[in-house]
Amino acid sequence: MPWPAVAVAADVSLTAVHALLVGRAGRTQTKIAPRLAARLLRVDARELHAMRSLRVPGWLTGRRLRDLLTAGSDPVWLARWCQIDLDELALLVENEATTCSRLAEALTLAAERLGQTGDGRPRLAA
Repeated sequence: MPWPAVAVAADVSLTAVHALLVGRAGRTQTKIAPRLAARLLRVDARELHAMRSLRVPGWLTGRRLRDLLTAGSDPVWLARWCQIDLDELALLVENEATTCSRLAEALTLAAERLGQTGDGRPRLAA
């Protein structure tokens, strides 16, 4: 499961989870806030696994994808990030897909929350 989807499922900061996994400024993180730990521990493995197959309404994901593309995200990169193919991306953007996976929804939300770098990829705090 991609770490951004775990962060969204736990309703925690993406930068906090990224720092937990890879460290910050070259140093690994040895302690985390109790609130962050509690939220991450509440995420159920079955829930995460189900994100791949669970279908949710696609209109909000489509709007987010449109906004990300308008802001300069590369469509090929964005489709890979969201783990969807380019055809599904196009259908969502054009509001022709009524549903998408919960995983695609979570990864789109993560991309939106992270913002973007100049090349259209989500930005992560170092």
